[in-house]
Amino acid sequence: MKKDYRLKIVVLIFFLIFLGITFRLYQLQIKEGKFWKLKASLQVKATKELKPIWRGDIFIHQKENLIPVAISKEFFACFIVPKEIKEKEKTARYLKEIFPEIEYEEILKKVKKRNDPYELIKRKLSQEEIEKIKNSNLDGVYLEKKIERYYPFSNLLSHTLGFVSLDNDGKWKGRYGIEAYYEKELSGGKDLILSIEKDVQEKSYTFLKNLIKEQKAESGQIIVAEPKTGRILSMVSLPDFDPNYYFKFPIKNFLNPCHQAIYEPGSVMKVITIASALDSKKISLEDKYYDKGEVKVKDRIIKNWDKKGYGEIGVKEILEHSINTGAVWVARTLGKDLFLDYFKKFGFNKKTGIDLPGEIKGSLGQVENGGEVVLATASFGQGISVTPIQLISAISGLANKGKIMKPYLVEKIIFPDGKIKENFSKAISNPISEETAKTMIKLLVNAVEKNILGRVKGYQLAGKTGTAQIPFKGRYLDEYIHSYVGFGPAEDPRFIILIKLNKPKKDDLSGFTVVPVFKELARFLLNYYNIPPTTMGGE
Repeated sequence: MKKDYRLKIVVLIFFLIFLGITFRLYQLQIKEGKFWKLKASLQVKATKELKPIWRGDIFIHQKENLIPVAISKEFFACFIVPKEIKEKEKTARYLKEIFPEIEYEEILKKVKKRNDPYELIKRKLSQEEIEKIKNSNLDGVYLEKKIERYYPFSNLLSHTLGFVSLDNDGKWKGRYGIEAYYEKELSGGKDLILSIEKDVQEKSYTFLKNLIKEQKAESGQIIVAEPKTGRILSMVSLPDFDPNYYFKFPIKNFLNPCHQAIYEPGSVMKVITIASALDSKKISLEDKYYDKGEVKVKDRIIKNWDKKGYGEIGVKEILEHSINTGAVWVARTLGKDLFLDYFKKFGFNKKTGIDLPGEIKGSLGQVENGGEVVLATASFGQGISVTPIQLISAISGLANKGKIMKPYLVEKIIFPDGKIKENFSKAISNPISEETAKTMIKLLVNAVEKNILGRVKGYQLAGKTGTAQIPFKGRYLDEYIHSYVGFGPAEDPRFIILIKLNKPKKDDLSGFTVVPVFKELARFLLNYYNIPPTTMGGE
């Protein structure tokens, strides 16, 4: 009996092992087959000399497919051995013809070096350049193969990805973006799958580029995310750079303003001010305020942006007409302590924790250390600073039933042995109740419907504009930042969009700059996700 019992245990163990192996084969061949097939097609045979610079690849989504956006690829480079070159000026002139972007004096300096066994002229040669070098028959001019980092989409994801360069020890190291944040994983050969959707990224990039050109603006940013998960679907900032040729761009272009620059957001903050007051029961939708068009706070006169007075108004009208004096009334009713308490719950005093290097946080310092005037101006977004990623995360909380999700870019890490580590959605704050969130969504839908420019036929969208003067050394310049944060569909938000435009010179109001772009990008996303219309409203 004992032998039979032991035999059954052995058979059971082998059966379980068989099931485990079968399940893993299913994962590799069926469930993850597309990834490994794509990965295999990208592999380059590396020699022992090249092994130190081998890095994991980075992928983004295009619907159900994966697209490589950072890979290790074999390139030809041109180098010279100066001591073998007899006709130095002639060789320098010929190399200048092949590489017109390199200064002749720079080439000649390298050619004239004495007893120098190696001088790199150019990396990542084009096929035309390779053929010219092969046909030149110049003494001391050679081609060599190198495995280097390659970014197939050039500028498209530059701030998100960063780039790779040599450090002082001659080793390749990630700089900025995902390349830097996940240096340990990538240098260890692990692959990354980002949450970015290629089509959404391309559309965001095109819209922002055209907007900056049309408005003759200095710069701008667009972020698209999922309110329910925190997944970043696109992240664009202009001006940008080409990570393949990063050395041609100024260092300032490498910083990502989406998480590394603060600004005063303007009237978008009225949304947070009102949400805080409603949630704390300090005000209700039935409360009324009489707007004279201006309000005196200490020795300061605060006016509405349009210089109008709207008479007796409620909370709905404050957002609908973006009334500054109404926001001041709400903030005063809420009080400084509760105002700060809620704004901290919304995350404006800390980093979001997004997986990008060098994130900074906004500041509530002026409100904490100031008096009534600062509280009043902060209610409509002046005298308070945020980063774009902080702001879109905070407004996402309204779209997601009061819960703010941690924003993230890397959703999977693939180990060389096939093991997968997933990044799951994580709630980081719950500043308001679900009831308050639903009320705010209705108010923001009304703001979109009343102001027309952001409407998309057949859908209810929610959103709020912001136009803020730029502070400089204790005063405000006659220059502005236009912004818009909106999400949809209102009844079941699938996406949230932040658009920020710095120093536009053509139009003065954000309603004519960023709102039309929100409308077109929202329309694209509704089609992209095949979301059916739910209303009969017009545009």
